[in-house]
Amino acid sequence: MKNLSGKNAIITGAAKGIGWHIARCLARAQVNLALVDLPGEVENLNRKLAEVQKFGIPFQAAYAARKAGLIQWSAALRDELEGSGVGLSVVIPGYVNSAGMFADYRKKALKEYKTPVMVGEVLPNAVAEAVIKCIRNPRQQVIVSPGAWRLRVILAMNELFPGFAARLMDVVGVTKLNRDMAEDLLEGSGRLGG
Repeated sequence: MKNLSGKNAIITGAAKGIGWHIARCLARAQVNLALVDLPGEVENLNRKLAEVQKFGIPFQAAYAARKAGLIQWSAALRDELEGSGVGLSVVIPGYVNSAGMFADYRKKALKEYKTPVMVGEVLPNAVAEAVIKCIRNPRQQVIVSPGAWRLRVILAMNELFPGFAARLMDVVGVTKLNRDMAEDLLEGSGRLGG
């Protein structure tokens, strides 16, 4: 499906963050939108489903567990729906610099966290464009990050050598970044989560 004009979509979380950027991209593609700002699962009415996920990282254990569960759920559901016309893609953004959880952490802590060069940051519009691409042409998993190829290698290595990703994240500074954010949020009465 190349042309989304006239199709229908429901966007939850559309008032802010990544949901707002996804809604803007769909509007530019002339999709009819029902905008909701309540938590929940999102399925667009054209029977294409895109789910935004993130790569699990230290000091966000509960968040990472929920996302890992959703990735596995997506894989099982994709297999169940094969041949039905329903497409399901998992979109995995890295650190989104001006919307969503990472941007919220920066605002709450009133400081500029520096992401490790190996991981980098991604713009929310890049995540929204990836969602649009997945609706048009579903793929199992799409990583949206300047270092996407690195993350694919890390994920593959972690499958072969459990714990590899955690050790590597420690070496490149991801663990320190997330520890700093967690400590700053706890000091300021913020709660971790997604």
